[in-house]
Amino acid sequence: MAWPSGTKASTTNCDQPSDLIANARADIKQNIDNVNDVIDTFAISTPTDGDLLRYSSSTGKFEQVAGAGITGFAHIVSYGTIITTTDTNSIAPVTVTTTLKTPANSDVSVVSNNLRLTAGTWFIESNSSPDNTYTGGDFIEFLVLYDDTGNESITSAEARRVGGTTLNPSISMERLNGLFTLSSTSDLVLYGKGIDAGTESTLKYSPAATPIIDSAGSNTTSNAGLGLYLKIVKIA
Repeated sequence: MAWPSGTKASTTNCDQPSDLIANARADIKQNIDNVNDVIDTFAISTPTDGDLLRYSSSTGKFEQVAGAGITGFAHIVSYGTIITTTDTNSIAPVTVTTTLKTPANSDVSVVSNNLRLTAGTWFIESNSSPDNTYTGGDFIEFLVLYDDTGNESITSAEARRVGGTTLNPSISMERLNGLFTLSSTSDLVLYGKGIDAGTESTLKYSPAATPIIDSAGSNTTSNAGLGLYLKIVKIA
């Protein structure tokens, strides 16, 4: 089976009233073969609005899939507006509620507040935190997205001072972003390190994020209210 490129049937023996059908038998057969090859290249049932075609190397066909379940769209994962760490002397998991804002599929899910991704190559990017003033400097200085399954860092961000004083600094957290490859299904965990010993350290994000494109391709206010969020795209 192959797409019938370059094997078009000739119309020389079937484009005039005087042409003999017997002379067009080879062209008719070629046209039937071409149509059968087209049919065998696609696996399409009854389509619904938004369905797409995706090639499968295992079946050798273009298969009908729901648009919301196809990889390549940006999946939006929200970690809430306030992230807290109680361990100020070393990198430790942060306290945060994780929510998948876009439809879950076989590649992206949230398990026990951890982000679970399947094997493959991914691109990931967060928003940056707005400027916030922290009394006593009790803010998270480093934020790390860590592959807890593979035991390695994916990407990290650092707080930068944008104003205020030493005791009451105004800081903004840089973006988490990067391209990475997972060899197997992995749980990604947020880790943080506080800058003020002896107290909980927090990181604050705006609860009024601008609406963004979700995995269904919609730019709606359904994503308003995000705090820290990640845009995740599987590219291979």
